[in-house]
Amino acid sequence: MTVDGATFTTNSAGQVTLPQRPADMAPIDILAAGYLDRLTVFRGQDTRLGLWPRTSRTGLTEADTINLVYTHVNWRGAPPLYQLGPVGGDSLRQRSSRAPVQVFYSNGFEGADARAIDTQAAAVAELNGALGGGLTYLPPSFAEIPASNLGELHVALTIDTTHESCAAGFAATGEFPPAGIAGGTLRVNYCSIRYAGNLHVAIHEFAQTFGLRHSADENDVMCPGSGVRAFTPKEKLVMRLMLQRRPGNIFPDTDACRWRPEWCVD
Repeated sequence: MTVDGATFTTNSAGQVTLPQRPADMAPIDILAAGYLDRLTVFRGQDTRLGLWPRTSRTGLTEADTINLVYTHVNWRGAPPLYQLGPVGGDSLRQRSSRAPVQVFYSNGFEGADARAIDTQAAAVAELNGALGGGLTYLPPSFAEIPASNLGELHVALTIDTTHESCAAGFAATGEFPPAGIAGGTLRVNYCSIRYAGNLHVAIHEFAQTFGLRHSADENDVMCPGSGVRAFTPKEKLVMRLMLQRRPGNIFPDTDACRWRPEWCVD
């Protein structure tokens, strides 16, 4: 472990006692067998730094981390779209605020049937269970979408058959959080009421609003078209590890604070 240029070795519990308090934003590099190399900075309130395992008993592999967290996907292309852009070439996307995420039924849901309505609530419940309390999505409601504060991202649910992704053959699309710190509204659009009532589709798209990307594993919710309706232990682990990072983190595990300190001001 290197802190501001000085090297230390952790004890058997993975702990290290520093001789003095590092300066705020001092660089920290952590190299440990079995974990991704972590490059971050010192922030006074952080006394524990979690590491990202290269593999785990959940079935997680380094390739899973690259695909689920750091590989850009986009609906523009022939479905089922797996990934678009350099593998591992994007940054970790998620909201910086831990305020509850407000979810709104919007255009197209006014005349939706009970199944489509209830499926959204069930998808939110599945996502909340996977997040383990680290972030909470509120139950969807019919209400006017308010302005969002910096770092907050609301979710708007729509059914719009004219969306260009529908013509391309997609069932639905879910927008990812933007890179860095931003506020606004992310859209989940369904190409028909039938797709809005498909629990796999709904969970998959909601997970994209959290920042989870696509998987090549047909056992995962995030594998397009898999039909899986509950997150695997591997996917849950990835989401909880993501919650320990800030937006902009790049592979293997380098925090954006190293070059964008303004993103790390609490």
